[in-house]
Order: sequence, then structure tokens, then C-alpha cells
Amino acid sequence: MIGVSTMSGCPVHCKFCATGKLKSWRNLTSEEIFEQVKFILDKNLGYNPEDSKEFKINYTRMGEPFLNIENVKDAIGLVDEYVGNNVKVHHYISTIGIKGADFSWIKDNITLQLSLHSLDEERRHNLIPINNLMSIEELGKIRTKSSLKTTLNMTLVDTADFD
Repeated sequence: MIGVSTMSGCPVHCKFCATGKLKSWRNLTSEEIFEQVKFILDKNLGYNPEDSKEFKINYTRMGEPFLNIENVKDAIGLVDEYVGNNVKVHHYISTIGIKGADFSWIKDNITLQLSLHSLDEERRHNLIPINNLMSIEELGKIRTKSSLKTTLNMTLVDTADFD
């Protein structure tokens, strides 16, 4: 798995994330997102994605992908084109759930990963302090066209998060 960033910094400022402590942020271009993957593949570290049972790219390291989704979508296309038909890439798009986000394009080799972090709505909004955060109920209603299962991501910050 290769984890890539979609932003330099992040405007969400999740309480548990070091990225949120950075003072500024900007969206990465699709080329900058793609170059992270290309850099690893071109380093010749003895890893060949063609030898992988499953070659994963997770768009989750720095930045909320759905605040830069057009560049993320373009980067996915660049990656798929670069690795060619010999490698089946499994893309994971991780999101906190931004109200108004379009999930209809998620299909084929793309998995949606929902970052929940707490089952208590108030606690979740405290951990993820952004005004347009989808509720847990709204997240539960998301449907994609992918044959791959939507996954949940939990970062347990302290014992209060074992709810």
C-alpha cells in the first residue's frame, strides 16, 4: 500500500491529527498527487506492483480528499494509466464526510473509506471541527457503484472513544 496526501496541510484541523497543527494549507494538483505514487514506483526498491496480490493506494495521509476531489479523481486516472493493464490498482478514498460531496463516481476499483472516529455525534464533531461534517446517519446512507465494500476507519483518541 502506498499512502498519499491530497493537500499540503489541511483546513479541517482534526484534534487527533498533526497535520491540523500546520498554519497553512493548499490543494495539491493531480500531478503532485500522482508524483507521490510515481516516486515510490520509480525508486526501484525491489517492489513490483505486478507481483502484488493487491496493490493499494490510500488517499488519506495529509488533507481531506473531498476538499480536493477533482484533482484526486484526475490523479487516480494518471495512476491507472501509468501502471497499465498488468496491475489492478485498488484505490481507497478516505473521507470524514463533507456535506454535499458527490459519491456517485465511486465505482470499479475504488473503495470509499469513511473516517468516523467516534460513535457519539457530539464527540465526533468535537474531534472533527468542520461546519459541513456529515452526520453518522448521513454517512450510513451513502451508496456507491463500487463492487468493493465501503469501510469504516476509527482513530481511538482516548478511552472516551470506546463508545
